[in-house]
Amino acid sequence: ILIMVLMLSLSNTNISNSREFLPISKQMESHKLALEITGKGGYQENCLNLKLKNQTPDTLFVKLEPGRRIVCEDSSYQDIFIVKEKLMILPPLASLTAEGYGFCCRASKGSPPKNARFNIGYMAPAGWIELAEVINRNNFPTNAVQNAVWVLSDNHPIASIHHEKMEEIELLRQTVAKIKGITLPWYSITYEKDTAMLFSERPERIYGKFVYYTNKNTIISINIRSTKGRLMATLVPEETKNPGNHEYKMNLEIKDWPKGDYDICVYEDYSNLNFKKRFSIE
Repeated sequence: ILIMVLMLSLSNTNISNSREFLPISKQMESHKLALEITGKGGYQENCLNLKLKNQTPDTLFVKLEPGRRIVCEDSSYQDIFIVKEKLMILPPLASLTAEGYGFCCRASKGSPPKNARFNIGYMAPAGWIELAEVINRNNFPTNAVQNAVWVLSDNHPIASIHHEKMEEIELLRQTVAKIKGITLPWYSITYEKDTAMLFSERPERIYGKFVYYTNKNTIISINIRSTKGRLMATLVPEETKNPGNHEYKMNLEIKDWPKGDYDICVYEDYSNLNFKKRFSIE
């Protein structure tokens, strides 16, 4: 029986998501299900242990929903935001151990230690649930998902959602921008690593690409200036370009740059402004 329970409890299998599967909180409220949640000593992915006990003579069909915030009983540690659905079938009076897949809800709190205790918590606001459902249907990189959660929880800039292959996380970034009601930035920013905290808030590099056009053979130079006119970096000192569209891929260290707006300026023949594009360090 135990082997059958474990097999049926696997998430993202071919188990039909029918009406039989009731939210885990509903099963607990009706006293059909006993649940104990503890931490595995991390704050991302499969970081929760779930111990379930069917207290009835009937089979239970249990669903842990994406969008549920699992609350740590020690408020100095992180809550965990569930982003992957877990469907579990418990035969009569059976017990089951499973994992909960989620991410920490605040960058400012500590990672829950192993065996930290949690309660079932509550369903997060609508925007959070929308994000969780998109994550549930896709396989986004771990760091990108964590930063997406922090954009909602800590108001981090959307530019902090980064991956080497940006096309793989475009849907994730678009979803967060829609929830926040703001324009999706054309660039992304990575931050310095700090073993003393989950998120250092210190920008390290900026990535992005843009296209500009020249209508003749010309010498191009590209630099970055603050909105006060201060020259911050020279990306291209000089380069000859033929007529047509030209793409520039930016990968630039921005350690210790002040917060604020910056303009990328493309000049023809050193002085004629061809193109300007702005980014922000928040």
